[in-house]
Amino acid sequence: MDVRYSYQVAGREWEGTNVTIGNSMANADLIQVPTKYPAGSAVPVYYRAGAPADSVLEPGIHLAHFIILVVPLLLGGMGLLFLCGGVYHLRREPTSPPAFPSAEGAIPYQPGPAAREISAQ
Repeated sequence: MDVRYSYQVAGREWEGTNVTIGNSMANADLIQVPTKYPAGSAVPVYYRAGAPADSVLEPGIHLAHFIILVVPLLLGGMGLLFLCGGVYHLRREPTSPPAFPSAEGAIPYQPGPAAREISAQ
């Protein structure tokens, strides 16, 4: 959605196109832009002190900013956990495989009813 607005600071005319900081908006917010800011209407414009060319219609942090910040942090954190787990697994002392029961503790094989002797002829 292309938005253009003009404003005056200290008697000088400026033009802006940003609705939010970084112009990152969710799709639902983009759909509402023509309703919130109809063409030809007067709207408040927020600009940075000392740099009036940097302006927005909606200052502050929005959901899209939160998602852009939090999702990479979560994925990076999960990757770091997997990496640390892998390093720990590789560096720990090897364990011996489970031992088979000794001959004294073994249960003797007993053929079932379907077993029969096979004679060689």
